Amino acid sequence: MIKDKSLRLFFIISILTAITFPLINITFINPSFTKMLIRNTEEEAARTGRHLSELLLKDGTLLSGSSITDAFRHESESLQRNFNIMKIKVFAPSGETLFSSNLEEIGKMNEEPYFQKIVARGSAYSKSVKKDSRSLEGQTVHSDVVETYVPVMRSGKFLGAFELYYDVTERNRDLNSQIFIASIIPLALMFTFLAAIAAVFINSQKERRGRISDKRPFTYTSPVFPLGMITFSIFIAEMIVMLILSFMPEITNKPLEALLASTMLVMFISPAIHFFFVQPFINYVRDNKRIEKELQESRMALSKEHEELKEVFNQVEIAKLQWEKTLDCVSSIVLLCDKDGKLLRYNKSLSKLMGNSCRKYLGKEWSSLLRDMHMGTDTLCGKGITLVQNSTGRSFELNTYAFYHSDFNLYGNVITINENRKEKIFQEG
Repeated sequence: MIKDKSLRLFFIISILTAITFPLINITFINPSFTKMLIRNTEEEAARTGRHLSELLLKDGTLLSGSSITDAFRHESESLQRNFNIMKIKVFAPSGETLFSSNLEEIGKMNEEPYFQKIVARGSAYSKSVKKDSRSLEGQTVHSDVVETYVPVMRSGKFLGAFELYYDVTERNRDLNSQIFIASIIPLALMFTFLAAIAAVFINSQKERRGRISDKRPFTYTSPVFPLGMITFSIFIAEMIVMLILSFMPEITNKPLEALLASTMLVMFISPAIHFFFVQPFINYVRDNKRIEKELQESRMALSKEHEELKEVFNQVEIAKLQWEKTLDCVSSIVLLCDKDGKLLRYNKSLSKLMGNSCRKYLGKEWSSLLRDMHMGTDTLCGKGITLVQNSTGRSFELNTYAFYHSDFNLYGNVITINENRKEKIFQEG
């Protein structure tokens, strides 16, 4: 029993380990790579911003519309082509857009809290925006973008800011591909390890059931309950997986997110499928095989018993015929009566004496047979009793023999009636 508890605990720990690893991978490792991508892009944007600020700030004055020169426009276009920058914007300290790669945005004000509370105080501010999502300024982007604000500071004074949109679609794709490859191998190993532990656990359960042979496995008589339990388990497992994913950081790698959700769902639902479907089905098949085997053995035993009984009946029938033929060959009249004196059987000698009329005495007291044969006597039980037939004067000798059951209770009597030949000859002489 201790061994079974330890194995069960080890099985549960293995499941938790297999679930915990991808959770740690998604919760901590994957976001750390994303943060590293944002940080590298932010550093690159800071270097680009310092380079552009040298073109705009000649005398340390605030950025204004007059700061935007043709040389600046030409340099910004060059940077966009060479450094995969989607958009470059220049802001005045007030938040007014002085320059933008999108001419329609020039003159608009950035009144977002992050601009005044973070950027205007000298801190860079970045955000990773996924494809078809909204940027910090509420615009929908059609690529994976890192949006970075780089403040321009001189002697602690805020002179303006640059905003750069870096297209990181290719970087994200490469990063997610590497994360996926790095995650799927440990997950495969975890699945293999979990499968091995499950096999050991199931084998241990089989051995335990083999040791407890007098305990029948539990099976369901109706499929409604296991089907309902599996459906309920799938619902609960799916809800748990969705709750876990909702509390996790946003996963940009869709294949990895699908793999994680599938992994957790399989791990949560597998025990329910095993205990409510697989194990009852195995028990059902095992019970059917056992019952079929028992029925087959029972049919064979009944068939053998039937043949034995048939042989016994044949032997009894042969013995019956043999005794009937033997008794019919005896010249004495032989009667079989029960303990109440009712006639049960007689031999052929009585039929020769009385004809077929003797049949009517079956089930009646045998003494009535003597009266109708005009044989009178004072006693009907004993040995050597003389009977005289009044109508013919013939003399007979009557003998009774009692026989008993195996429990020594009286069953009936065998009565023999022999004609006294000597007496007959004497009377004739």
